[in-house]
Amino acid sequence: MSQFFGKLKQTFQQAPSGFPEFVFEFAALFGENLIRVPAVGQLISSTGRLISYILLAISPALPFDIKASNSFSEDPFNFYKKIFLYSFLITVFFCLILSGVLAFGSGTFFETVGPGLLGSTNNAANTVISFTEDFHNILLYAVVVPLYVSAAVCMIVTVVLSWSKINLYSRKIDETAYQEGFSSRHVFRIACFFSCSLLIASIFIANYIADLKDPVKTEHLYWFFDVAGSGERMINGVGSYYLFMNAMLLLITSVAALLYISISLEAFRLGRVIGKDADLLMELEAGEKLEVSLLQLDKRFRLIISDFSFCYIWAKVLLLAYVVNILIWQASPAGNVDNVHYALFLLVLIGLLFLVLPRLYLGSQWHKLKLSYLSVADTVGAEGLAILYTDIRSGSQQKISMLLNLMYASVLSIVLMRQYGVDSLLGLVGLLFL
Repeated sequence: MSQFFGKLKQTFQQAPSGFPEFVFEFAALFGENLIRVPAVGQLISSTGRLISYILLAISPALPFDIKASNSFSEDPFNFYKKIFLYSFLITVFFCLILSGVLAFGSGTFFETVGPGLLGSTNNAANTVISFTEDFHNILLYAVVVPLYVSAAVCMIVTVVLSWSKINLYSRKIDETAYQEGFSSRHVFRIACFFSCSLLIASIFIANYIADLKDPVKTEHLYWFFDVAGSGERMINGVGSYYLFMNAMLLLITSVAALLYISISLEAFRLGRVIGKDADLLMELEAGEKLEVSLLQLDKRFRLIISDFSFCYIWAKVLLLAYVVNILIWQASPAGNVDNVHYALFLLVLIGLLFLVLPRLYLGSQWHKLKLSYLSVADTVGAEGLAILYTDIRSGSQQKISMLLNLMYASVLSIVLMRQYGVDSLLGLVGLLFL
C-alpha cells in the first residue's frame, strides 16, 4: 500500500497540467494496480487482448512503400486544399444535383399529389415531401454531407500515406514490431476490413430504409418513395439511386473509421516501444544543455508523428460534421428513425473515448521517457523534473483541435437535449476530454 501511495505522489508531482492528460495519468496508474489483482487482472488482460485482436482484424495494414517526398507535413494546407475541394464538389454533384435531376425525371421534384403517385389514399402518412420541399436533405447534401465526405477522404489519404512510415519507425526501434511488406496476416486484415466496412454500411442502410417505409416512424412520404395499390410504400426510380448513394456514403464513413483505428493502433505500438529508441537516448546524453536538447527532441518527435496528428484533426472534423448532420436530421420528418439513436451512441462513445486515447497514450509515453532520463541525469537536480509536459501536436494543430472541441461539444449538447431531454453534461465532458 505504501508503494502505491508513493507512486501516486510521484504521479501527482510529474503529471501534465492539461486536464485530459492529468486524468489519463491517474487512470493509467489505477489500471496498472488493478491489473495486479489476480482474478481481476487476468479478466482485464484477457478482455484487452480480445479487443485488440478484433480491432487488428477489422483495421487494415497498409505496408506500402511511400517515398518521403510524399509527406505533407511541411505544407499541409496546399496538400489538402485540392483533395478537400474536389471531394466537396463531387459530393455536391452526386448527392444534390444528380438527385434533383432524377427526382425531376420521376415527377417528384416539385409538389405533386396525384393518383399515379398516391392511388386513392389521401392521409397524413401519404403526404408527399417533394425534392424542392425537402429543405433538410437539401441542406445536408449541399453542405454537411460534402463536408464529412471531404474530411473522410482527407483522412483516408493521410492514413494510406502515413501508416507505413509510422510502422517503419516502430520497427526500427523494435524489430519484433511487425514484418516488412505484405504477408498473409496483412491480406487477412485487409479482407476483414473490406468485409466489415460493407457489413456496417449494409446494416445501417437497410435499417434506415425500413424506418422510412414505416408510416409510424416516418409520417410523411419522401420524394424517393411511391405507394402501391395496397398502400405499402415502395422505392421509386430515384429511390433506387438514393438507396445506392446513401450506401456509398455509409461505406466511405466506415472505411474512414476503420482506417483511423488502424493508424491509432500504430500510435499505440509506437508508444509502447518509444522508450527503447537508442538514437533518442543518445541525443539526450550528447546534448550540451539538457533543456535545449529536450526541446529539439520534442520538435523531432512531433515531426515523426505529425501525420497521425493530422488524422486526429480530420477525425474531429468528421465527428463535428456528423453531429451537425444529426441535428438537422432530428428536425426532419425522419427524425424518429432508429439510426439517430445508434449514431448518437457511436458519436458519444467515439468522441469521448476512442478518438482521444491514442493521442493521450502516445503523449504520456513520450513524457515518461523524458522523465526517466531526467531522473537519472547527474546534471539535473529536482528542478529538472518540473519540465512541462509538451503536447505531441504542433501549436496550430492544438488551436484547431480546441476550436473543433468547442463546436463539437456545443452541438452535441443541443442534440442530446433535443433527443433525450437531458442536460448538456455529456457534451461538456466531451469538451474536456477531446
